[in-house]
Amino acid sequence: MAVWGPRLVAPPSWIPDFYVSPTGGTGGGSIADPWSFPYAIGTGAGTAQGDGKLPTTGAKVALRGGNYAHTDTTYTVAAGGVLGSGIDAQDGKLQFRAYRASAYALPEVPSFIRTSSGNPPTSGDNIFVTGNYVWFWDIDASFVVSTRVPSSEPSGFCISAYQSAPVGLKVINSRIHDGAGGIFLDSRDPAGNIFDGGEVYGTIFYNQGWAMGDGGGHHIYSHHKGSLYRRNIQACIFGPDEANGVQHYSVAGIYGWEQNFDHLDNIHFNSGTLNNINGLGAITGAGSHVVLGGNTSANGHMNNINCKRCYFYWPDAYGDNHIQIGQGGVDQIGANVIVDGHYGRGGGKGYGVIRIPSILAAGGTLSFQSNAFRAEPSSGSTNGRLLRMAESGGAGYTITLNSWFRALGGGGLDCGPDGAEPQAFADTTSLCRTRAQWESDCGFSGNTLTQADPTATVAFNVPANKYEPARSHVTYFNWASLARIPVDLSATMPFGASFRVDDWRDTSGASPITVYDAPSGGNPVSAFTGALVYFPTSQLSDPVMVGSNWGVGVETAPPATAPFHNTFLVRRTG
Repeated sequence: MAVWGPRLVAPPSWIPDFYVSPTGGTGGGSIADPWSFPYAIGTGAGTAQGDGKLPTTGAKVALRGGNYAHTDTTYTVAAGGVLGSGIDAQDGKLQFRAYRASAYALPEVPSFIRTSSGNPPTSGDNIFVTGNYVWFWDIDASFVVSTRVPSSEPSGFCISAYQSAPVGLKVINSRIHDGAGGIFLDSRDPAGNIFDGGEVYGTIFYNQGWAMGDGGGHHIYSHHKGSLYRRNIQACIFGPDEANGVQHYSVAGIYGWEQNFDHLDNIHFNSGTLNNINGLGAITGAGSHVVLGGNTSANGHMNNINCKRCYFYWPDAYGDNHIQIGQGGVDQIGANVIVDGHYGRGGGKGYGVIRIPSILAAGGTLSFQSNAFRAEPSSGSTNGRLLRMAESGGAGYTITLNSWFRALGGGGLDCGPDGAEPQAFADTTSLCRTRAQWESDCGFSGNTLTQADPTATVAFNVPANKYEPARSHVTYFNWASLARIPVDLSATMPFGASFRVDDWRDTSGASPITVYDAPSGGNPVSAFTGALVYFPTSQLSDPVMVGSNWGVGVETAPPATAPFHNTFLVRRTG
């Protein structure tokens, strides 16, 4: 049998130039005499770059495992590198990466933990970056707080570039959790220097925010203006949080730009499920997994945006928008906004699974093609709406080849009982339109609506291998209620390679997941033969949010996703 896929080759070497440890100092930076993290990240006298030990033209710095703990302070990374041979090339970059004993060993876990004391907890970031061309690989960044229902809402992010312009900043294959917010990437600094590019890749997010106010800073909050390098949010896993998951959102002002960015191959689930506050928690019908755009005409409107191939999940009775496009009012949709190739289940309680509150600006274009979404039927607690838009089509829209799934319902919050077809669409004609009426109103064609759930289980092997060969995320939607999920790993895993599987909830290596060579019975698989690999339909317990009190007052534990849905990390081990 011929097997097609990646070749079995050795991974690229990553040989550290220097070492950092939680107990390090100001010495030579060797593995036997490592630096402290504060010494490694500054530029003035008494720091590695200021003392001439750390080159300004880039270096590989291995982070030893352990807790890099601090209280009510911020690690400010002012040291940096240079462009080198390209924005994605390793040469020239100042790389902070978790230490590995060998190429295929699991990385040690350098945990950057900020304790924010008091109630309300003190505001401030865990790590703040100002230096150019800094990469973080395989780190864990989090907060410790005493409460998630503070007397007022603090601010702060696990990694921040708020009003900073660290060109070339990357966060790769890391874990970001339990912060007021996850990562903030801005568009420029106060002096007018543009934050061109910036990438978050292969990173796992969960348990961000507060059970109050607007929910906090979200997993990622991003503004982007630069045109030399696109911003890229790709191959990430975004789990439970207090409110909206990812906001590519801005308002008017010198920082308020949303253009020239990509949001690709990401997996989103259970945003807003950590509270039951009306208008904030997903159980009340609020929340968005992804918000795109929002800048005004003064800032060129949202434009040149690629949002493609993402996967979304809420259980029934939770959530509203998987994707919101625009903010409405003076915020309009500019040129080259592409939202294609997504797959999702759930949501639609209020505005709709897809919400488009903005109209097209002059010259604006929106492509929404080859997507598949399912909403539950309308009832007294949900509209069961699939799509709502602020205008009834027109030049510039390409909305076609989408597959919608929604059974007939008894009537929702806005519409009465369904007739022959679900009233699952809304435009300027009415909030209660069938698929055929909506297409007629808007001049669209080529979309389908099935009045039942899908019947075939689907699994996606999502590449996460830009920086680590053979790495991927497997996510599934178990419509057929299978006992095990068949997965094809051939696009990412070389034939003959050994590999391991971990639930996204624990990737430390402590809780490996067993996969098999058959839909039932069979044998465990730890080397890839080219055949289908069968994944379990179970899940680990969700990580408990630091400072939370789930089940008391307004705080709620996230609903289980398995056996219908789960996400796994697949890594090569030899």
